[in-house]
Amino acid sequence: MAKGFQKLGQKVFPTPIAATSVRFKNRPPCIYDGWCDAGCPIGSLANPLVTYLPEAEAAGAKFHADCDVRNFEIDQNGRVTAIIYADSAGRLTCVRATTFILAAGAIHNVRLLLSSPGRNGEALGNENNLLGKYFGSHFIANTHGLFKEDTEPYMGLSTGTLMSYDRWRPDSGNPFGTIAWGIGPAVKPNDFMGIAIARPELFGRALDDFMRKATHHIALANGICEAEFTKASRIELTGGKDAEGRAVARIVYEATEEAMAMWRRAIQKGVAAMRAAGAEDAWASPNPAVAHALGGTIMGDDPASSVTDSYGRLHAAANVVVAGSSLFPSGGSAGPTFTILALARRTVLKMTADPEAFR
Repeated sequence: MAKGFQKLGQKVFPTPIAATSVRFKNRPPCIYDGWCDAGCPIGSLANPLVTYLPEAEAAGAKFHADCDVRNFEIDQNGRVTAIIYADSAGRLTCVRATTFILAAGAIHNVRLLLSSPGRNGEALGNENNLLGKYFGSHFIANTHGLFKEDTEPYMGLSTGTLMSYDRWRPDSGNPFGTIAWGIGPAVKPNDFMGIAIARPELFGRALDDFMRKATHHIALANGICEAEFTKASRIELTGGKDAEGRAVARIVYEATEEAMAMWRRAIQKGVAAMRAAGAEDAWASPNPAVAHALGGTIMGDDPASSVTDSYGRLHAAANVVVAGSSLFPSGGSAGPTFTILALARRTVLKMTADPEAFR
């Protein structure tokens, strides 16, 4: 696979991934069993359950699982004074605090804010009608190859063992921006990028024959295409209610021609790389996969063109801090996880140094 991309002039490098290579803080080294995306079964892959959660509990933090925040309480100055949440039994509880951190994911962050009236009757944080706007996501070009060799596709990492950046140049053919390639990710028969959906046109005996061969001879490269954010792409409330009586949200997404051209470019490059790597057969999934919910509470210096500042504080209520990928005003082509972590750590350091700025 590396040679295939190198033949096309693409440099490759090991994928940076937050998984242990040696025993670290009582976490075992990665065994490359390919179950990253399903939840690492041995705790090698970093996630809050095995990293920050134990440390936070040791420092005195208390966690209430199976709880669902319903709305905010706001005083006459527009400052949030409390949240109302329902526990697993549906009992409502009011929690008062000086600072609130909203880290419910891009879509639910927006849903909660749109459902909470602000000081002047508009939704909390929506004084300039930007809440939910500039939503974006990555189009993924999944390209496949069948090789004579046993590729052991069930082993490795979900993100791929290698990466490559197809950077924009005047002669690159990219409409704009970049494509980040995940090369050789682990592929299971039935996971979310699995073998069973690699050839959706096959049924019956043809699918069975393909699966028998592909489970030992398939390889995957996925091109993450740079996101293009537009104001028309948004998260909004539908007017409907769910079983608990809460407002239902939906995504309205504008796939621009530039973004689709980028995806088509990635398809061509991925199939060419498979063939250059020696694949006996190479093809691409017929439709772009969509990954990574980004934007909706975009950050910026100017309250007229953003929802939060660079620390995630709502311009309309500084004691509410939004965290996560909903802050992104643009997407790049890299996966957002490391940037989410960097932004969160930056905000926490600021809160520690200057807590009054978040009250």
